[in-house]
Amino acid sequence: MKGKLHAAQLLTKDSGTMASELTFSEPRWDGTERVISIHWKGDNERYRVVHLVENGFYAKDGSFVKPAAYGQIENVLASNRAAYIEVVKNSIARQIGA
Repeated sequence: MKGKLHAAQLLTKDSGTMASELTFSEPRWDGTERVISIHWKGDNERYRVVHLVENGFYAKDGSFVKPAAYGQIENVLASNRAAYIEVVKNSIARQIGA
């Protein structure tokens, strides 16, 4: 899935900075759910604008702006949800020795 997210970001790249700063946390437990976090870390500090690109924003004139990369991350996650769950299950099974 990391590769698919990276590839999706490259499709609408301007400078490619968002794709190059894409990182993932290690899987962890959040209550009863297994979660992983997506981060943008790097010299260009793209984490400051990534939520605007993913979710869109309202311009000063009140119009809603949908950037070219609007919804990319959610689309990749939704289309790969079953594969992601299978990977997490296999990882947990390996860790507990099943």
